[in-house]
Amino acid sequence: MTDAPERTPINWRRLLAEGLAIIFSVLVALGVDEWRDARQDARRVERAKADIGAEVQFNRPQVARAVAYHDSLIKSLKEGRNMYQVGMIPRDLLPADLSNGRVLLAAIHRALEARGNVLGEGGTLRRIDDSTFAMRVGGERGRARIRREGLALFAEDGIALRTAFIRNVSWETAQATQAVQHMDYALVSEVSLLYQLQRNYLDAVRTTMDALFGGNFETGALYDLLSFERSLLVRYDKLEPLLGAGFAAAAQRADTT
Repeated sequence: MTDAPERTPINWRRLLAEGLAIIFSVLVALGVDEWRDARQDARRVERAKADIGAEVQFNRPQVARAVAYHDSLIKSLKEGRNMYQVGMIPRDLLPADLSNGRVLLAAIHRALEARGNVLGEGGTLRRIDDSTFAMRVGGERGRARIRREGLALFAEDGIALRTAFIRNVSWETAQATQAVQHMDYALVSEVSLLYQLQRNYLDAVRTTMDALFGGNFETGALYDLLSFERSLLVRYDKLEPLLGAGFAAAAQRADTT
């Protein structure tokens, strides 16, 4: 009969310590990875905020200048300061009743055609005040002003728009890098609204330019552009405190370039 092999006693304390050490090392590794990921996410967020802040700082003065110019242009159009006189219809060629826009428009057609300006039928004449009419004849806009010697005709000088050249890419970059997922909700909401408004503004600019070059421009489009631009300035002001350090970082980067 052989002796049974001698059993080595289990050191439960050592086994427990080693197990705890393994668990602790795993937790530490996971914690380090999580900390590293969180730090990387925070860096993405700060970079995105700095880029957005830089775009806002670039766009705001552009929009402010466009607001000042378009506001002045609208006032100029209202006052007829962009008009120049092209002719005078003598009083004896005008109808006795100058309050009838249709009759007056027909008289304008006859007077212009007598000078060789065949404009075709149609046109519009809208009274601005007791002595001034806004008119559109032969696809051209102008004004007619009643004077003692007759009806002075004014053509509209060319309109030059001065729209804001704005940058509009940082938000898409923040979405592509997933920095948006780690931003504060209030900031995400405000930035999203701003960049959608900027896209709408750029669409309105393209539409207005097409109408201007195509001869279909209406002054109402100027009011739309001005409304967009003023709304953008309000959004920029709301966004600045939410970006906080993003504005400071953008300013610092601008100073070093």
